[in-house]
Amino acid sequence: MTELVVNTARHRTNFLEARAKVPRLVIAALLTSIAYYVGAKVGLALTFQPHPVSTLWPPNAILLAALLLSPPRWWFFILLAVFPAHLLVELGANIPASMTLSWFLSNCTEALIGALVFRYLAREEIRFDSTRSVGMFLVAAALGPFLSSFLDAGFVVLNRYGQSPYWDVFRMRVFSNVLASVTLVPLIVTWRTYSMHSVRGVRWSRYVELFLLVVGLVLVGLISFGTQRAGQNTTPAFLYLPLPLMLWAAIRFGPRGSSTALLAVSFFAIWGAIHGLGPFATQSAEMNALSVQLFLILASMPLLFLAALIKERERSQETALQEEERLSMALDAAQMGTWDWRIAEDTADWSAQSKRMLGLATDSSITSEAFYSLIHVDDRTRIKEAIKHSIFEGAPYDAEFRIPQKDGNVRWVRGVGKVILNHNGQPTRMMGVNLDVTNWKLAEEALQETSERNRAILRALPDMVFLISRDGIYLDYHARGPGKLLVPPAAFLGKRVSDVLPRRVAAQVMACLEKAGVTDRPQILEYSLMMDNEERHYEARLIGMEGDKTLSVVRDVTDRQRALQALKDSQEKLHHSHNQIRDLLGRLIDAQEAERRRMSRELHDDLSQRVATLSVSISRLKKKLPMSEAELALELDVLRGHIDNLTNEIRSLSHQLHPAVLEHLGLVTALESFIQSFRNEEQIEVILNADTGEVRIPFQTSICIYRVAVEALRNVARHSAASSAQVSLKCFDNVIELRVSDAGKGFHVETARHGDGLGLVSIEERLRLLQGSCEIKSMPQHGTTIIARAPLS
Repeated sequence: MTELVVNTARHRTNFLEARAKVPRLVIAALLTSIAYYVGAKVGLALTFQPHPVSTLWPPNAILLAALLLSPPRWWFFILLAVFPAHLLVELGANIPASMTLSWFLSNCTEALIGALVFRYLAREEIRFDSTRSVGMFLVAAALGPFLSSFLDAGFVVLNRYGQSPYWDVFRMRVFSNVLASVTLVPLIVTWRTYSMHSVRGVRWSRYVELFLLVVGLVLVGLISFGTQRAGQNTTPAFLYLPLPLMLWAAIRFGPRGSSTALLAVSFFAIWGAIHGLGPFATQSAEMNALSVQLFLILASMPLLFLAALIKERERSQETALQEEERLSMALDAAQMGTWDWRIAEDTADWSAQSKRMLGLATDSSITSEAFYSLIHVDDRTRIKEAIKHSIFEGAPYDAEFRIPQKDGNVRWVRGVGKVILNHNGQPTRMMGVNLDVTNWKLAEEALQETSERNRAILRALPDMVFLISRDGIYLDYHARGPGKLLVPPAAFLGKRVSDVLPRRVAAQVMACLEKAGVTDRPQILEYSLMMDNEERHYEARLIGMEGDKTLSVVRDVTDRQRALQALKDSQEKLHHSHNQIRDLLGRLIDAQEAERRRMSRELHDDLSQRVATLSVSISRLKKKLPMSEAELALELDVLRGHIDNLTNEIRSLSHQLHPAVLEHLGLVTALESFIQSFRNEEQIEVILNADTGEVRIPFQTSICIYRVAVEALRNVARHSAASSAQVSLKCFDNVIELRVSDAGKGFHVETARHGDGLGLVSIEERLRLLQGSCEIKSMPQHGTTIIARAPLS
């Protein structure tokens, strides 16, 4: 729907433009036809009889002017419009129809040739205020009549119109049409652009001058071309009377005035020659016409060039004045002042801005030494040398210096100048400008301080900084060391992101660049790269800048990522340990309950029965009393045996709960005692090798190693089915090591760890509490070795 409305509006606009152009074309064609008719009437009136060619034939010039002033698409309609006027004039003058049609064809040919030649050479609209345009017009005005006259003269001969030979008709037509073109076309073109608005603001003296010029042209025309009869003694000097007035018109009134004056003089000269008056009526009609034509053609050409040259000079002067005004405004706006130093006289002219910069009075004019005295003493010698170098070497002068102020501050001034040489190559003047650069210097110092501060910040930052264009080209960078970069700077500066980074990372960077260009929020990107055979992690923050640039701050977060991963692993291990501890606590509670049940069975099944037996024996003894001493002694011996067994059981049970020998006699003695009991109970040969020397073993470490050895030997007795075992105990490097090994049937260590038993778990947990370690080596049918290590400190 929108396209339909737009297209409809466009068609309506084109239609309205076409309707607006149709009246203009009609008006142009109608005016050209009327002018052609009038010009033809005038041309017939200016014909020297009995020749068929007019001295000045305006219709061709009018038609040429119309074609030059209209677009080429109008030319056909204009030529078609003048055809009725041509027929009306020619047939009304009793000219044969064939000759009428022939002349229309030759007239149109002349106008077309002239218009085409001018447009091809000039390639611009016709104008008579430019010497180039005037030159191109004169070429076209001469070439058109010259080429078309071959056709025109041939038509005259073929139609047997007149008695003149071919070349005479050719010559008369060439000069007639050239004269018409150089007099009428400039007049039509220059007066076409005239408007009433040009009259406004003109001083009254200008009208007086114009009136005097018109009166002078009329008087001079009548005197020069209308007072002397043919055959009398003519005065040739009268021929030059119009020249001052035509020069006056060209100089004071430009191309419009010169073309008007030339047309007026032409009519006076031709009218006088036709009526036998003036300096051109002394010979035959043919020679009179040729004289008039040559005089007017040769007079018109310099006048046209003179008027155009004056206009160009006026435009150049106006342009120079405008440029001078613009330069003055620009210098004032830029706070720049000019100076002009006459070297030989040692005097200088300063503009108001320069005087303000130097602190001079408004009407002061100082010498070079006085100027040097105004400069800061530290800059004075340098400025002298710079000026001398410019004068003697011809080099441009460009220097900055300081002017001390009354308040103690300084004003920075930059002077730029050039030496002017005379025709002998000697320096005569030195001209230039001064620019107050105090604010620039202060800003430069502030910028330098800011740059130093920024560089210090960048040097202190561990981050890398990259300046990237919006289309992904690396423009600049900062890095603390080349080792932090993926590739050397020469390999990525000026290159695209896709040419440097891996494809996946480059795509992510380009997406962030696109987002950074439309938002003020920084774009955060995390990625990883392979650097020195290891994976490095990076975090990039991209923020859009002015123009099409983006700043990317890249930080190596490998350590942070590793710390986070380690923390995650630790949390997982802690969680796993927590679960293991909960499981261990449950299993320890079960073990504690099992131990209590065992102790309960021991107390109930063994100790309680022994106590009951002892009680029964005492009751039986009590019933036997009185008895002989021998019998009493025998019964008491039996009771003593029961009491000794009970004491041994209680001692054994106490020793299992807490080995007192370990606390009083040491680890080695406690192990020897346990191993001896273990041999007797389990019938397994155990060999102990202890090499602890004089090392003092802390009690907590001793009890831990003792419990580990007890648990390991119990596992040998319960699970290995081995007939012997070896126990090794030694100290080295502040570490005590217990090694228990057997040649039994072995087992899978990981399977045993995740089983229901508490033996291995209790061993590992005991050692972990002392920051020790436990190593278990076992394979089915290959025996088992348990190595426990604990620090002595």
